[in-house]
Amino acid sequence: MAKYQREATQYPGVFWLTIQGIETLYIRYKRLGTAKAVEEKLGSKAQGWTAPRGNAERAKRINGQAKSNAELRESRIAERLAEESRQTIDRLWDAYLESKGSSLKGLVTDNSIRSEMTKADAFVRAWKLAQKGDFSFFDEIVHTDYESENQGVSINKELSKGVISGIGNLITIGPHRTIYEDNNFLCFVRYSKVREDELFGELISAVHYKDGKIIKNETIREEIASDPSEGQDWNWEDYE
Repeated sequence: MAKYQREATQYPGVFWLTIQGIETLYIRYKRLGTAKAVEEKLGSKAQGWTAPRGNAERAKRINGQAKSNAELRESRIAERLAEESRQTIDRLWDAYLESKGSSLKGLVTDNSIRSEMTKADAFVRAWKLAQKGDFSFFDEIVHTDYESENQGVSINKELSKGVISGIGNLITIGPHRTIYEDNNFLCFVRYSKVREDELFGELISAVHYKDGKIIKNETIREEIASDPSEGQDWNWEDYE
C-alpha cells in the first residue's frame, strides 16, 4: 500500500485512497473479541460513500452488526449457488450418503497422498506444479473438455496450461480456504500477491467436476488493500 497516498478523515480508522484517479473509502478495524486488524474497501465517492457513512459502517463491523467484505462475498457466492443448483437439504443429504457408498472407493488410488487430499488441496497442488511447467498432475485431475473462465474470459485446457505456466514467476498464490465442497462442486478462496509489487488479491474459484475430474473453473479476483499475511502464522515465502 506504500504506492497509494492515504487521506485521513476526521474519523479514526476511516480514510480515502486514490487509485487510478478514483477516490475510494477504506476502513481499518478490529472486530470485538479478535486481535487482528483488517483493512477493507467500502466504495467510491461516486457510489455515494462519505466519511460519516464509512464511520457508521465501521462501527457496525466492529460490533458484528454488519458483515466483513469476505463474509459478504461468501454470502453472495452461497446465494448464487443456491439459485443455480436449487438443491434442497434432502438432496444434499442424499449426495452426502452417496459419497459414503461405493463411489467413495473410486476416489482411492495407489497414490496414498492423493487419496488423503481434499478437492481444494488437489487443485492447488496441480496448479502450483503447472506454474513450474509440470503438467502431470494437472492432466490427471483435469478433464479433456476443461474450460476456465477468469474475469469473464473463457479458455480451454491447452490455453490454460500456457497461462498458468506463464504467470508462474509473476504471482505467488498463498493459503486457501474451502467454502463449500461436494462430489461435483468446489468453492474455495485463495490469496495472491504480485511478486515485484505490493499488490494483493483474493481469488474466489467455483470449480465444477465431471466423471471425477475438473470440467470447469470460474475465478474472480478482488483487490485487497493490505497484506493478508500481516498478523498471521504464515508468510509469502512459504508459498514461493
